[in-house]
Amino acid sequence: MIIHIFLFVFQISQTTDSSITENDGSVLTDMCREHATVFTLYCNNCDRFICHDCLVSLHQYHRTSSIADVKVKLETTIMPAIETEINFILKYIQEYTFTSRKIQSKREELFHEFENLDQALNTCIGQMDDLLAKVKQSQNDAIQMLEICNRSEICLKSAELDQSQEKYPEIFDNNIESHDPCISLVPQRIVPPCLLNVMKGNFEESLENLQLLGRLLSKGLRQIHPQVVSQLQCDMFVENIVTTSQNEAWITRLGKISLYKSNGNKVKSIKTNGLNTWHFVLTPEEEIIYSCAETHEIRKVSKNGDDLTLFSTSSFKPYGLCWMNENAMVVCLQANGYGKLTIYSMERSKEGHILKDLTCSANGRHTLSRPHKIAVNVNRDLLVIDYHSAKVICLHQNGRFKFEYCGQRTSNFEPLGITCDSFGNILVSDYTGRTVDLLHADGSFITSMDLTKYGMSRPMSLTVDSTGNLWIGQGNGRVHVIRYLKAAGHRRAKQNNQ
Repeated sequence: MIIHIFLFVFQISQTTDSSITENDGSVLTDMCREHATVFTLYCNNCDRFICHDCLVSLHQYHRTSSIADVKVKLETTIMPAIETEINFILKYIQEYTFTSRKIQSKREELFHEFENLDQALNTCIGQMDDLLAKVKQSQNDAIQMLEICNRSEICLKSAELDQSQEKYPEIFDNNIESHDPCISLVPQRIVPPCLLNVMKGNFEESLENLQLLGRLLSKGLRQIHPQVVSQLQCDMFVENIVTTSQNEAWITRLGKISLYKSNGNKVKSIKTNGLNTWHFVLTPEEEIIYSCAETHEIRKVSKNGDDLTLFSTSSFKPYGLCWMNENAMVVCLQANGYGKLTIYSMERSKEGHILKDLTCSANGRHTLSRPHKIAVNVNRDLLVIDYHSAKVICLHQNGRFKFEYCGQRTSNFEPLGITCDSFGNILVSDYTGRTVDLLHADGSFITSMDLTKYGMSRPMSLTVDSTGNLWIGQGNGRVHVIRYLKAAGHRRAKQNNQ
């Protein structure tokens, strides 16, 4: 209404004719069509211009204003407000332009810095190659000298060396292998194994050890270097991921679960009856079982697409799910600030039968208030993310408290994703810190992966497929598949678990 009055008064003030043209092409005159007299008033009840005859016949008891008053009101109230908004928009555009220029400048600085670091790294690699070539030449010279020596003298020296090794084992200990997968520990020994091998004549082995020593020194202490295998883009934030036996992955969003290949191609989508299908697992037949918090139900989507109710969780809202074994499932339950874990039977004749309730307590206090997600490691321990306390709590399968993990940062730890790999390690995603923390099965910290270095941000969900690749779902709808374990080590661990 106000805009209509403004346009009418403004155009009347700018024209000398008795008519004006609206945007749709129709002619709007300043004359009343019914009485052929000039408009002099505006009816506030009907939102239209009227003449004196209209006032007497149809608008006698309505609230009216003169056109001059309407024009004054527009000029004193509406126009200043419009000018203020225009000035604000112009100021915002200026700030945006200034910020864009700063970002561009910073990007150029970082690019130049990266080029300098790359040149320095290439220089170091060249120096290392030269050093290895000199060592190889020295080894060849030593071989020629040893061939001249008497074999008996060599045997005598070897016997003396063995005696020294037995007398001082802490000096000659050459075990430099780490028990952690993909974690490199710099050996803290007085005599490096490569030099011991040179002394004993194992020159080829010494060269390999020297190269290994160089790689260890370049990597530093307890570092991990994941490799991005592939990535895909989903519609929105990825709350949960479950991989299949074919190394495909079911990815959930509101009311829909979609199957993707690791190269990003979508295979199919399933529409569920539940609105918040955030937590789900797969049966051995790869049917989908999901929790529906709004209806307090555990539901199943069969292969033919039927969405069926398996059982109700009574007054508790179900969230995270995981398999305890092929016939039992653990469900995270919440109700009025109280949380617990319940183990349900999944045998066909006893689906939904409660096998056990786990209410964990430590030091006399209840530790679960809002259990959100859950995973099981190779020891059958239960790893639970408690959303309220922002902790990862480890329970024995009988409910006994084992340990809790609160992150490596002093504050703002926000665990949203959890899974376990074939080594028994625990992987926890920190949404705020943009990291994935790697823990031993006993909860001790191994290392942390900074996802921002690999183009990732805001991790929400984790899963490990059968090849050992880690799938990371993020808040921006992206999923990255990374390789963080050595393939050979993963195969050995998988065989041991089987």
